[in-house]
Amino acid sequence: MALRRPRLPASRRGKVLLLVPLGLLLLGALLAGVAYSQVEVLEPDEVALPEATIAYYDDGRTELARRGTNRTSVRLADVPEHVRNAVLAAEDRRFYSQPGISPTGILRAAWVNLRGGEISQGGSTITQQYARAQYLSSERTFTRKAKELLIAVKLDRTYEKDQVLEHYLNTIYFGRNAYGIEAAARAYFGGPVSRLSPEQGAVLAGLIRAPSVLDPREEPAAAERRFRQVLSAMRENGWYDGDPATATLPGTKGLGDRPADLLYLEQQMRRELRAHDIDPDQPGLRITTTINQKMQDAARRTAAEVLDSVPGEVRAALVSVEPGTGAVRMSYGGRVYGDAQMLDGVWQERRQPGSTFKPIALAAALEQDIGLRSRYDGADDLDVEGYPDGLSNFGDQSYGQVDLITATAKSVNTVYVPLGLDAGLGNVVSTAYDLGIPESSELEAVPSITLGTQFVRPVDMAGVFATFAAGGEQADPYLVAEVTRDGEVLLEHEPEVERALEADVAADVTHALQAVLGPGGTAAAAAIGRPAAGKTGTTTDNTAAWFVGATPQLSTAVALFGPKPADRLRIDGVREVTGGSFPARLWDAYMTSALEGLPVEAFPPPAFVGEDRGASPSPAAPAPPATSSPDASPKKKDAPRGEPSKPGKGKKGKGGG
Repeated sequence: MALRRPRLPASRRGKVLLLVPLGLLLLGALLAGVAYSQVEVLEPDEVALPEATIAYYDDGRTELARRGTNRTSVRLADVPEHVRNAVLAAEDRRFYSQPGISPTGILRAAWVNLRGGEISQGGSTITQQYARAQYLSSERTFTRKAKELLIAVKLDRTYEKDQVLEHYLNTIYFGRNAYGIEAAARAYFGGPVSRLSPEQGAVLAGLIRAPSVLDPREEPAAAERRFRQVLSAMRENGWYDGDPATATLPGTKGLGDRPADLLYLEQQMRRELRAHDIDPDQPGLRITTTINQKMQDAARRTAAEVLDSVPGEVRAALVSVEPGTGAVRMSYGGRVYGDAQMLDGVWQERRQPGSTFKPIALAAALEQDIGLRSRYDGADDLDVEGYPDGLSNFGDQSYGQVDLITATAKSVNTVYVPLGLDAGLGNVVSTAYDLGIPESSELEAVPSITLGTQFVRPVDMAGVFATFAAGGEQADPYLVAEVTRDGEVLLEHEPEVERALEADVAADVTHALQAVLGPGGTAAAAAIGRPAAGKTGTTTDNTAAWFVGATPQLSTAVALFGPKPADRLRIDGVREVTGGSFPARLWDAYMTSALEGLPVEAFPPPAFVGEDRGASPSPAAPAPPATSSPDASPKKKDAPRGEPSKPGKGKKGKGGG
């Protein structure tokens, strides 16, 4: 018979159960005490500054941009009380009344983070934020959080509250490479912190939470929302007498004397990093871009030369995309980087492209078996669906019966609107998306779409012509090729290439577009001494003028437009700015320089796909010489067209922005 071990009395079992958690608590307290004793609290000037972030041109060696570090310490007495109050309102309203850690904030953040499975919410006091700055670690782990809490407790016991606030204000990051309130005041407002107004203090305080997305120069709408939030918090605490709803967001200074196009480039680079969930403000990034220094310098130089007589309010945008990869080799977002011109002309501005959109309709027609030799009526004042008062050509010119090559070379509106209708307007829209126009453009299937009356970005049009030049292979344009930090690869871009057009269709499109730069074409003056395919574009009321063209190695879009979409282009001594004038001259000068030293390559010969369709005869009229930009617009609002009789290609579901 097995012996049974005697059971412990209930009282002893209770004591054991009580001693286990007490022992664990004592052990935890002992370990915490050891850790606490070993924690070193640093003075502000002893806190190491992070390593600079550097962006390179496409060679991976030549520096394009650098975000270094800048810090100047000041005494708390030199920081105006309203600026201190703005920081307290934004980050820690109970700073003076609670210990260095906030138990409720920690519990709240812990609950959110446990539900999310990772550290995602801070709950940090000013003291904790300063503790974090000492270790320069932005990793979201429980170990780092525990270390942060220990340092915060020791800081709170070692220093007076005013000392902690002074240390914090001298080390926290405000964006623009500025560490500390004094450096931030000079970076954003050009003067010392002692001269800041309450509103300026609110701007700086609002930046602390997320400098990369709250800079008034880069994200004005988000910055203004945060500005009013801080002012409202100040008013709730009796620190601001004004009305947060009507306060004016103070203007901030520019980002230095660097060329405007490089500032726009850096802005887009930061947007692209954020799109890949990479914080552009984290230290030590090494970013290799797709930008070619020779091409970027050529764009800046030719823009200055060609646009020397053009008023500054006329915006200029140039962008080059490499066919087959989508790599952006040059991006010139504007001549001026300032309050009045915040949007990047290449990546953010959406304008009507005029007749540069016609090749998209041509591609859709070719896919619907309408061949290049098909003939259409090019008479002026044609009765066409969607144009109850008749459709006109640029300059009221008639061209008689013309094939699609001639209609492209001379940009005949009265051919292209019927061509879009024959191809199916739904097919024109889906072909545009396939070629690289983002679906966020929300194109409408209306007759005037072939004349470029809807809104797109210059980078979109450069991407479309890159697809033509690549034989129908489409890749989304991109700027950031690789990102590393401490040797670890955070991003390595691999282009996703998809076939948007059959190679024969693309060959026919480029064949027609080469006629635009040939004798009698609307851009004959832009011939660059090597095979090139391009198209001019001038919009309704002369609000924009374009030239988009490509060689097999490089596709480039050039656009001129006013500050607002409805603003006319106004240049002294010029009655009308057409795509064949300043934009074509810019494209010619830039491409000649950018392609220097590269081998001359030819496009594939035409395949002449599809059927050769005829058209009803028009009244006899001699074909006049080509004008510089034969674009026109409907005389009344276009009527929408129903579903096409023959379905087009499906959408890829691509986004953009």
